[in-house]
Amino acid sequence: MLDQLIDALDLNGALQRGWTLISECDLREEDRTADLEICRRCNSPIRHVRYLKHPNYPHQIVVGRTCATHLTKPEVVQGQAKRPKPKQRPALGRRESGSWSRYSDGRPYRRIRAYLTVIVPWGEGFRLKLKSPYQNGWVHGKQMYFDESTAKRAAHHVVRRVEAAERCEPRPTPREVRNLF
Repeated sequence: MLDQLIDALDLNGALQRGWTLISECDLREEDRTADLEICRRCNSPIRHVRYLKHPNYPHQIVVGRTCATHLTKPEVVQGQAKRPKPKQRPALGRRESGSWSRYSDGRPYRRIRAYLTVIVPWGEGFRLKLKSPYQNGWVHGKQMYFDESTAKRAAHHVVRRVEAAERCEPRPTPREVRNLF
């Protein structure tokens, strides 16, 4: 009877929003062989159970994580404007999409914007080395990084600082650029 009522509610689209989370539990937290529940919204087996209650429905229902997320969204009143989505931060150049290559001696390098960036082993750590399109030769940074991944992350910020400095007139000397990183 309850299953038929829930199915009928799903078919006509009523009570699809506005549910409140009562409790949640992991059915196999203590007993690895416990039976799984069936989600009342999508009929899939669920291990992590959410118990929901609606003000216009007399019983609580059992659903899974994803269905609980959809059902606990606030009800939309007809004629009311939807909330705008929050603004997303713009990507920092090719920071996430590109990959680092390696020279034959194993040093990682990558072109970040117009700057060829190389991570050089230096004593117990690593340093950055840049070749700028506006300078002749390489500029070695003074900052020491303890591991390669930290140096890779820092390279994007260093390039942004160097790029900003090189837009100024007069252009900085290699020594002044070196002091930026």
